[in-house]
Amino acid sequence: MSWGARQAYDALARRAAELHDVYLAHQETAYRAQRHAEDSARRAADAYTDYRDARNKAAAAFDALNEAAQ
Repeated sequence: MSWGARQAYDALARRAAELHDVYLAHQETAYRAQRHAEDSARRAADAYTDYRDARNKAAAAFDALNEAAQ
């Protein structure tokens, strides 16, 4: 391989390595974003469950007060 061809090859190999590092960084970012979205969805579901339980307890207390008042 000629000296010029070797330099061109080395430059392309370095650029390919840089792009692979960028790809890996974006892949890691996407993985973290997915985990964050899953955690957020789980927390939202938990919050809705807590809300629903509190609403049902409030309705039961209201019914008990109405029965006691009669």
